[in-house]
Amino acid sequence: MANVGTLGNIVFSASSRKISTIDDITWSNSAQYASHNRHLRATLLEFTGTDAGSISFTMYFSVFMGVDPMTEITKLLNALRDGEAMRLVIGTRAFGRHKWVITRVSKTLERFDRSWSFNCCRRKRIPQRVRDTEELTMGFLVTADGNMVNNLAPATLVDEISQNISTILLTPKGSVPLDRNFGTSWQFISRNTPAAESMIVSDILDAVEEYEPRAEILSITFDTNEMTGQIIPRLEVSIRADSQ
Repeated sequence: MANVGTLGNIVFSASSRKISTIDDITWSNSAQYASHNRHLRATLLEFTGTDAGSISFTMYFSVFMGVDPMTEITKLLNALRDGEAMRLVIGTRAFGRHKWVITRVSKTLERFDRSWSFNCCRRKRIPQRVRDTEELTMGFLVTADGNMVNNLAPATLVDEISQNISTILLTPKGSVPLDRNFGTSWQFISRNTPAAESMIVSDILDAVEEYEPRAEILSITFDTNEMTGQIIPRLEVSIRADSQ
């Protein structure tokens, strides 16, 4: 199965037995300006900041494509009602530097059967980005390959943050007695490689944002061994300017 991406726990995928993908993606950003009227002169505009970005896209669910439309709609509505902030990952790329929330859902139902259960649904969802801005500096690479040696007195800030990130990535969530949320979830185990990579990207972004806020992840790539199924994430990281 080819995994297209994820929005939280909602997986976009395509295979010979199931098609659940996205289409018609529109990514919008806008700025805020205050208007100041002047007597007998042109109005002045003052830049006051940016609005949260928004993305809209369409999904088509059909029982004829191996998907239960009501199950997928329920996932979406639960995320909207709970105000859940989620990562949007397409392939191995996370869209936006921060999480998204779903602000609106519209549904078009098609092809009812004799019991008035619908067999097809088009739905348009509009996630909105939780906005934030940071100044970044100093880029470096972190590899979570299990060969890390702990250093109780790192020589530099880069060494310290790099070691902290590696510790986060290599610690299974739930294994630390005093903080069960520390680490990363290993729920991707037994998943196919494309699906696992999308899940890992989302999980890494959440974990590093929570436990090493001095770091900003710029990109995530993978070294994959198809024979053993081993997936090694490689992170390009910057340190926030206010952390130095």
